[in-house]
Amino acid sequence: MDNLIIVKSLETTELRKWYDEIDDLFKNNLAFRFDEDLLFEVTINSNRIGIISVDDYGSGYGDLKRFVHPNYQHRGIGTHMIDFLLKTARINKKIRVSGSLLSTNLNGIDFFKKNGFIITKGKTITLVTCKV
Repeated sequence: MDNLIIVKSLETTELRKWYDEIDDLFKNNLAFRFDEDLLFEVTINSNRIGIISVDDYGSGYGDLKRFVHPNYQHRGIGTHMIDFLLKTARINKKIRVSGSLLSTNLNGIDFFKKNGFIITKGKTITLVTCKV
């Protein structure tokens, strides 16, 4: 992967502006909490291509959200993002990473399953959890 870099985002204003400019069709109902969550910015060759967001609640990371720009999807970048987040969780002595998505989001559910997350499917919401 050419110069894929994931770093903690300190400049949320620019990250929010970048995300707001993307067509809602591609956002999959993701509502990032730019002023509250722990955010990581993903770049390739200095071009912003994605965001990872979690709520740091002490013993774990919750409310996991991830977004890869449509021009960079289906290239394994999402998997790199999850690998990074799980390593970060281990380094910071977290015991789990979790999130939720719509139960109709079969691609998302399949993605998390392939990346080692336990899937708890509900009628409308599916929970994903990974012990670290």
